[in-house]
Amino acid sequence: QLGVRNGAHLFEQLCFELRDEVDELGFQRAFSAVVARHAALRTALVWEGVPRPLQVVLAAIEVPSLRVELAPGSDINAWLEADRTRGFALDVAPLMRLTWVRAGDRRHLVWSSHHVLFDGWSMPVVLDEALRLYVAGRRGVALTLPGVTPYRDYVAWLAAQDREAGLTYWREQLADLREPFRLALPRPEVAGS
Repeated sequence: QLGVRNGAHLFEQLCFELRDEVDELGFQRAFSAVVARHAALRTALVWEGVPRPLQVVLAAIEVPSLRVELAPGSDINAWLEADRTRGFALDVAPLMRLTWVRAGDRRHLVWSSHHVLFDGWSMPVVLDEALRLYVAGRRGVALTLPGVTPYRDYVAWLAAQDREAGLTYWREQLADLREPFRLALPRPEVAGS
């Protein structure tokens, strides 16, 4: 069941402390250009009133860019938790937002998104493209990024895959496993925990 709001476990949040001046409007333009390049970033999920859930790609969207002023000395962690609790309505694109947070003399950029948009491999690509476009814009130079394979091509490729062959492959690969195991490295121990 999709639900209208996501759980915190599907909420992605990157928080950057800004130590230099940042042209917020310039970064917003660069980030918007990346969203315009990648159809998957312009999607919403529709499941009510349709025979099966659909991923709807919008032709264009504007990524919200919010400004938050916290009281001097405030800990940004409480605000970050409130942002995670806010979540996203999955049927309303965009499923991401940028927030410029100021707490006294400390400034942060928070990029919040729903995990349905991209995975851990794709997030750095989006950020890299946005930063490259931002830097080029600040320098007043044109930057041409490599072409993008249309998202619909990936969806078509995925739909054409032999599901049974995939299941058979993974059953064979995992056949010797008899108990649960960790795929990730263990968390480092934190002093005092």
